[in-house]
Amino acid sequence: MKTVLYTLLFLSNMGVYAGTDECYGYKSTTSHFACGEYGNCVWWAAYMRPDIARVITGSGWNGGDWYAKLKGTIPVGSVPEVGAIVEFEGHVAFVKDILDEGAFAVSEMDYYGQFGSGVQYATYTPNGDGTYQRNNESKKWTLNGFIYAEDPAVIPGNTFTVRRVGNYAWHPADSSCINAKNWYGLNSDRKIVRTYDDSQVCQWIYETLYPQEVSYNALFGNANACYQ
Repeated sequence: MKTVLYTLLFLSNMGVYAGTDECYGYKSTTSHFACGEYGNCVWWAAYMRPDIARVITGSGWNGGDWYAKLKGTIPVGSVPEVGAIVEFEGHVAFVKDILDEGAFAVSEMDYYGQFGSGVQYATYTPNGDGTYQRNNESKKWTLNGFIYAEDPAVIPGNTFTVRRVGNYAWHPADSSCINAKNWYGLNSDRKIVRTYDDSQVCQWIYETLYPQEVSYNALFGNANACYQ
C-alpha cells in the first residue's frame, strides 16, 4: 500500500498546494505551487514561464498535466526548443539548450529530492522509443511533449540573441529578418521597448533607415549574410 501511494505521489510530482512566492532564492510573480523541502518542478516551470503561469487556474496542474491542459492555448509539439517546458509523465522542466542527436539540457526542480535540493541541471537523451534518460541514470522518462515560448522575452533573465540593425532587432538570430519569429524596437541601451506583430519592419528598415549599410540578404535571404 505504501509503495502504491508513493508511486502515485511521484507521478503527480508535486500537486497543487498552497502557493509560495519564493523558492530557493528565486521570487515568483505567482504563487500557484508550494516550494517544498527540496523544491518543486511545477514551481520552477511556472517561474521560468510566466506566460504559462498567467493562465493557470484551479486544480489539476501537477507535473504531467500541463501539455494536455495547455494544448490549443499555447503552442505545443514534440521537438525540443530552447525556452520550452518539456513535460514527461509526472515531471516538467525548462529546456535551456539543444544538444546533438535529439538530446537537450534543462534546469529543473523536484519535490521529492531525488535530484537534490533547489535548481538542478541535467541532460535528457532520447532512447528512440519515446522515452528519455536523465544523465546516465537507468530510469526512463516518457515524453508527453514540449510547451513552447512564442516570445523568448517572457523568460526571466533571458539573454536571448537577436540580430540588430540600429535600434531594431529580430529573433532568432540565425534567421533572416523576413523569416524571423519576433521583431523588436530597442532604446539607446539596447533594451527592448517595443515588439512588432509582423515582418513589415524588415522592409521599413531596409528602405527607410539603412539602405546603404544593410545587406539585403540579411533581411530577406541568406541568414548568414554579414552587415554592421
